[in-house]
Formats: sequence, structure tokens, C-alpha cells
Amino acid sequence: MLGALRGFIDSMAGRIFSVLVLGIAAAALAASLLAGLQRSADVTAERADRVVDRIVTALATDPPPPGTHRIGHFPAGQSVPALQVRIAQRLPQWRKITVSTVDAATCAAAPPPPPMPDPDARPATNAPPVPPPPPPVADPGAPRSLCYAVRLSDGSGRTIMLAVDAPPGAKAVEPVASTSFLVALALAVLALALIVARMAARPIARLAIAARSLGDDLDRPPIAKQGPSDVRDAIAAFNDMQARLRQTVEERTFMLAAISHDLRTPLTRLRLRMDAIPDTALRERLIADTAAMAALIEEGLELARLARGSGGAVMAVDVGALVFTVCEDAQEAGHEVSCTAASKLVIPTQMDALRRILNNLLDNALLHGGSACVKVSAIPGAVRICIADRGPGIPEAELDRVFEPFRQLDTARSHDRGSGLGLTITRILARHIGAEVVLANRAGGGVEAIVNLPYRQAL
Repeated sequence: MLGALRGFIDSMAGRIFSVLVLGIAAAALAASLLAGLQRSADVTAERADRVVDRIVTALATDPPPPGTHRIGHFPAGQSVPALQVRIAQRLPQWRKITVSTVDAATCAAAPPPPPMPDPDARPATNAPPVPPPPPPVADPGAPRSLCYAVRLSDGSGRTIMLAVDAPPGAKAVEPVASTSFLVALALAVLALALIVARMAARPIARLAIAARSLGDDLDRPPIAKQGPSDVRDAIAAFNDMQARLRQTVEERTFMLAAISHDLRTPLTRLRLRMDAIPDTALRERLIADTAAMAALIEEGLELARLARGSGGAVMAVDVGALVFTVCEDAQEAGHEVSCTAASKLVIPTQMDALRRILNNLLDNALLHGGSACVKVSAIPGAVRICIADRGPGIPEAELDRVFEPFRQLDTARSHDRGSGLGLTITRILARHIGAEVVLANRAGGGVEAIVNLPYRQAL
């Protein structure tokens, strides 16, 4: 799980996703902070306006309204210049205005006197005493009221001092947005960022897949030009490169086929003229050389046909039955071949191409080992065919290079009868049917050719 997450973050889609999420989150956080500051400023301004309204009302009425009363002396406190400016704007007739925040007890009005007893009312002798009301419970989240002491002077000696209880504003801890809204917004941002990242990276992923499979199939359809303009330009360049590679391969293949075909006629005439040679030993050596040249020409033509993508039709093939048939043909030809195969190993593949692969590998094992052991088994996700011999081994550094065209080993495994194209044709055919062919040295001597045929093949 952690490895998959690291792989996603390291990909183009993951990086776009991270940039989008972090950028949107930073922008949302900054917007939330600015909104909170603006809201706090609006609440402070609203409270100041309500305080000024109470002062104006208190100056116009006698007695002052609730929350405001006159005081005999001006207590010491912290000056509030911003509120002084607001009062001066509303009450320009007062020349000198002083506003300070003071202790809340200053704003506490004197309790009203108790009601006078009714002389005509009879005392209730049996009535239970009325319990006092419970004290009010303070809300810890509610904002606290402020008490302002205000002194107004008109410049002619008239001075009025008031204690004003500032009305509470909105709760300071109240969030700008609800939790459910923030969660929904976060999920929407994550989903949108993931969709955008996938859309941006999908053309690049398609281009990478096409590039990896280009070596196996030059004739695959060109990639559709989709995505942003720069991605479409890259896809167009890739399609042009594929077309040029295909043209180059076709020209070289045509030249190889033409040369191989044109050599058939003089080689046939040469073979007929050899019958007139009186020296039997010389005639036999020349006929053998001519046969080797003919085999080389046939393999050259076969290589040209494979390069043009000729591999046969795809059908359901019982791999075990096909291997038994190939082994029986070799046994009937007088070769020592043992075969072990599991039953009902059926996969969709090109039977002619698979038969040619088996014949090439089996001929190679019989040529260098004298005998061969063939085994077919099922492994996870594939069918494995092993063709082993007890001939000379192959140096480890040459195990993969022997698949190159005309590659001959300078060891006991080299043979004059080989053309150098058999293993090359085998690997090309294997790639056409989606299989894998590898060589490995056996313990105790010999070489083992392993063919892995996956159940799900991209044919």
C-alpha cells in the first residue's frame, strides 16, 4: 500500500494532484483567515455603533434608557480612541469627549426599591415563603459585555458623565463555516484534483505504453491525437517516428527477400551441374554446401516474412497435444526425445508460430546434445515449455546474445550446419505470440530452453 502511494506521488498524475490540493488548501486557509478578520472588524464596528446609539438616546431622554446611567465621577480606565472618533462624528456639538473601558461594576445600575406594602391586603399566614430565583447561568461561549465610561464637555462648563453597557456581539468562537460544509468542500476538492490529474496524465501514459510495445509491433495503429496541444505534438512526433521506422524495416526486409529469392535460380542451376562432377567425394561435399546455402536462403525468406508480421491465425491450442505431436515427429525421424506434458493446457495463440518455435528449439537441442527432454507444465499465469539437452553449455555472457542474427559461438556448441538465424526466428515468433524465450545452463552440463506462454496474451 505504501509502495503504491509512493509510486502515485512520484507519477505525473500524483504531482499534479498534490499541487492542486495544496494550492487550493492554502488558498482556502488564507480566505478563511481574511474572512475571520473581516468578520471580527464588522462585529467590533457594529458594537461601537450600538454604544453610540445608546449615548445619543441617553442624552435625549431622562432618565436614560436601560444599560445607561449617569455617574458622579469619572473612573480611571483604558482609553478607546476609535470609539471617541465615532461619538465625535455623531455629536459634533460636544467639544471634548473622553471614553475609557472600566470595570463592569460601574455599569451595574442600582437595584430598584422594593414595592410598598398594600395596607388593605391581609397577611397570608399559611402561605409558604417564595424561594428566590436561581442565579443566571453564564454561557461560557457567549461574548462578555464591556463597560464604557463616557465624559462629554461642550466647552461652556457643562459636563455629562455616563456609564454605558456595551451590548454583546456575535460569539468570538463561532466558525466562519460549518464543519459539514468544510468536509464536503474538502472531498469535492480532492475528487476534482484527482480527476484533473488523471486527465492530464492519461495521454502520457498511453504514449509510454505505445513506446514500450513499439519494438514488438511496428504495425500497431497510430496513437489518437488527444489531450493538450503540447501532448498532441508529442503524439504526432511519435506516430511519425513509428511510420519512418516501419518504412525503414520494410525497405530492408524487401531487400533481404529480393536477394534471397534471386539466389534460388543460380543455386538450382549449380546443384544440377554438380551431378556431372566425376569425383564422388568432391560432388558430395559441394552438394552439402549447396544444401546449406539453400537452407540459409529459406531462413532468410522466413525472416523476411516474419518481419512483415506473418504469423498465422489465432486459435485455441492444446499446448500439451501440440508438444506430443512435435516430439513424435522427431522420434519417427530416429531421434531420442522424451516428452512429459500436462493435459488440457489450452490457450489462445498462433499454432503455426508455436509449432515453428518448438521445432527450432528441439532441432537445436538434438543438433548439439544428440537427445532432448521436453516437459510442459502450468505455472501461475502461464504455460511453461522446457526443452533440455546434455550438450556443451553456453557461456553466461552469451546466453542472450545467441538470439542475434548470424551469431555463432566459438565453442564446441558451434556447428557448421547452423545458419545463425534459427534462434533469431524463434525469438521473433515468440514475441509475435506474446511469449518469452530464454536459455539457461543446466546443472551437470547442457542447455535448457524455456518458453513461457501467458494465458492472457495481447495478440
